[in-house]
Amino acid sequence: MPSINLTPNTNNPDVGTLSVDGDDVLSITVGVNGNVMVDIPSSASGLGNVYFTRSSATPQQSGVSGISDDPTYVHADLAGKPRISITKEAGTPASPSPGARPLIGQDSYLYDIMYALDSRTNTIVFGPTGCGKTASIEWLTAMLGWNLVIVSVTPGANEDTMVGTQLPAAHDQTGAPTIKWHDRQIATAARISHDRPTVLLIDEINRIRDVNEYAALMPLLDGTARLTLPTGEVIDRGDLVLVATANPPHEYVGTNELDPAFENRLQWTPTIDYPDPVDEALALQSLIPTLDPHVAKTMCDVAKRIREAQDIMHPIGFRSLATWAEAMDSGCYTWSEAAERALIAKFPPDERQPVRNVMAMFAIGDDGLPLS
Repeated sequence: MPSINLTPNTNNPDVGTLSVDGDDVLSITVGVNGNVMVDIPSSASGLGNVYFTRSSATPQQSGVSGISDDPTYVHADLAGKPRISITKEAGTPASPSPGARPLIGQDSYLYDIMYALDSRTNTIVFGPTGCGKTASIEWLTAMLGWNLVIVSVTPGANEDTMVGTQLPAAHDQTGAPTIKWHDRQIATAARISHDRPTVLLIDEINRIRDVNEYAALMPLLDGTARLTLPTGEVIDRGDLVLVATANPPHEYVGTNELDPAFENRLQWTPTIDYPDPVDEALALQSLIPTLDPHVAKTMCDVAKRIREAQDIMHPIGFRSLATWAEAMDSGCYTWSEAAERALIAKFPPDERQPVRNVMAMFAIGDDGLPLS
């Protein structure tokens, strides 16, 4: 195991120097809740991401471990709680996580999700848009080497779009047309869960309009634990965990109340909110390393104020912040030009000026630098 040391700055407890094997040295800034992700150079003895807290001069794993040289386990640690260790799966998943990126902060929530995966507990996560609900599942399944099958719910979602459908196929030997069954995500997840642990992620599940469409999932969640296709084929549930995400009901256009019978089958209900602006700024900097730290923090302060404004109801998620930051960091757009295209244009017309008013409260010029 490489030697990792954190030396606090005596003049500023939020800043320190991280050394690995005494050679690789980085300056770091710790978030409000004490957590930060440090990207260590690949030359540092094979280490990837390290999580630590400000409470000790020695880095402590906090939230979910990101030490990449542990070949066997992924660990979840939370103060006062037992460690959760899940065995990594060798080989390549049949359905891997797309573009997984670690979360910064959100330790309690990540611990909750690791518990759900370890105990194979069907789960529904409530939280506002763009706070990391889906990203956390993508990241954790990538670190574990599990299959991940995502159903992105749209208002027209039904059994054909989620489970599978029968479509015309090639003619048979007599020349007559044939019908062939085609798996969609739910059937696919049930099949591949026999080969390795699989997460079936139903993203924004409370956008399903017709409660009868939940019937496609019911058999996988009740005592029978099987999926019966319209063809008569029965797929038994393997090592499958269902995780659903949902926006808070009544707060977002297009969301609906969940069917109580269905919701009762999702036994674990963690919640997640937007991170502290300091941690969100660190997440922006990890995505865009050349972004000025003060600009990143100011952008996240703007986002926090918009989210709390009484006259602004449209949500603002991390993806919008990242698009704004990328456009500005490219040098092609100023602070306000990038904000108009990546952020403000997404708001309803009656909310755009209030958003501009919030932005005007923060001392950042169009060059993206603090005003003197």
